Amino acid sequence: MPPGKDKDIIHMTPVVQIPKEVGLAVLIVISITGNAMTVIAYLRVKQLSTVYDF
Repeated sequence: MPPGKDKDIIHMTPVVQIPKEVGLAVLIVISITGNAMTVIAYLRVKQLSTVYDF
């Protein structure tokens, strides 16, 4: 990188980085939980196991 370009970089502060990471972790947990509930419902309720649901 050419000299003098470092002044254009804005570093993330912990005030921004920590809430961003917590929010991302919450979204990941919600996604995994929702997908797991869908798979469990599909396996437990046999009415969902039709040709049209594949």
